[in-house]
Amino acid sequence: MKRLAAALAVLLLAACAPVANGPGPDAPGDPTFSATLERTACFGTCPIYRVTITADGKVVFEGIRFVAAVGRREGQADPAKLAALIALVDSSRFMSLKPQYRAQVTDLPSQVVTITRNGRIHRVEDYAGRAVGMPEDVARLEALIDEAAKDGPWVGDRELFTGAPR
Repeated sequence: MKRLAAALAVLLLAACAPVANGPGPDAPGDPTFSATLERTACFGTCPIYRVTITADGKVVFEGIRFVAAVGRREGQADPAKLAALIALVDSSRFMSLKPQYRAQVTDLPSQVVTITRNGRIHRVEDYAGRAVGMPEDVARLEALIDEAAKDGPWVGDRELFTGAPR
């Protein structure tokens, strides 16, 4: 009986021990977090790209057209900007916003923000959205995602998002 109790105690202690490859003490509270901003085409030369920032600060930029860097680039976001982005997602109640804010106009690009938070995914499309009641916080999220992504090593003069076509 003593052997069984000792074996159970060892198993319990082993189960509670930290896993070597698990998240460390600096890991974010929500490892599922990600924020993606897509900017789409217009009838002119609007920059077309997608940028994603994950919970660990990894930034993936995919330049498509009318950007200084076409193709995939990776970098790391400033932790303070990532924290500000997560805070704005939470304070704006992004996950409960309407999925689409579209004005009845033409020739504009869309901005699409997709947030994963606590395993839930929510997408909001902005097509001149402020003209039809889109909360200002969505535009702030778009700007914060761009700002956090601009810290990548591919940016020398901040023209990644507005560069001439290549």
